[in-house]
Amino acid sequence: MMSPRSSLPLAIALLAAPLCACSEPEAAATVTSAEEIGLLQESDLIQGRDGGASARLWGRSVFTFGDTVINVPDEAGESWHHNSYSFSDDSDASNGIGPLTELLDSAGAPRYFLAPTADEAAFNAEHAGDDCEVTPCRARFGVWPSEPVWDEERNRALVFYGLIYSEPGDFNFSGVGTSIAVWSGPDEAPERPEVRPGEEHPTLMWKADERAPEGSGSFVSGSDLCAFQCRQEGLSRPCVLYSAPLADALDPAAWRAWDGSAWTSDLEAGEDLFHGARGAHPGGRGEAVAARVRARSGIFGRAHEVS
Repeated sequence: MMSPRSSLPLAIALLAAPLCACSEPEAAATVTSAEEIGLLQESDLIQGRDGGASARLWGRSVFTFGDTVINVPDEAGESWHHNSYSFSDDSDASNGIGPLTELLDSAGAPRYFLAPTADEAAFNAEHAGDDCEVTPCRARFGVWPSEPVWDEERNRALVFYGLIYSEPGDFNFSGVGTSIAVWSGPDEAPERPEVRPGEEHPTLMWKADERAPEGSGSFVSGSDLCAFQCRQEGLSRPCVLYSAPLADALDPAAWRAWDGSAWTSDLEAGEDLFHGARGAHPGGRGEAVAARVRARSGIFGRAHEVS
């Protein structure tokens, strides 16, 4: 299940790409220079938020975030959103990237990135405030997105996300499940398709206790979408790699796990490729991850150190 704070770095995804494509690895990229460009300037509409996963989509730099406090109440009078996003048309990072821009609702407030479903919104409204209609008061469902992944053939972006349930209290939240949203255009809201009609949460592809991809380090390799699940086990997060054809990414039955020597439809049989640091999970959330990825079948060819 996705959690709110950090992610596997891009390097992990790059190392896994040859495995996902089942081909020999290409020569490693050479870093010629690196330069600090400073912090991105937030919009005046934003008071604070966590996360900061990013992608290049439709000629824009897009940034997705988790819990967000906004300075202008939205159409429903709310100033707390469980996710948000911003974008910039600036493609030259030599002097920083910005300014960041948000699409606004009729009240002039930033829109959700992944909006609650009608059922989730109704639940949140019934439990809103300290004098709510239905107890427990201030219970809510929220959605935390990962980074968008570009699907060039279908001119869309796919976004892994986790559905979270929370009640009042410090860190009093738990994962409900994970799924994939479809984003068809820069000025459109991403959609959360119903993939399991009739279930309590029909937009979810997998429940929180299932072994399945959660979006960690998600990337495209050839015609496949690849992603990790880095589940919490004590102080570690063992990470398993999954893949599915991009065309069938919304079909849970299309996903396969890497079992150490081949792809298998038994998602429970995936092999732990490496152990991420505690808090290592999807969405580019900012904490460093150190891991050793060791070849199991000759596809990687040798061990790699990643920091």
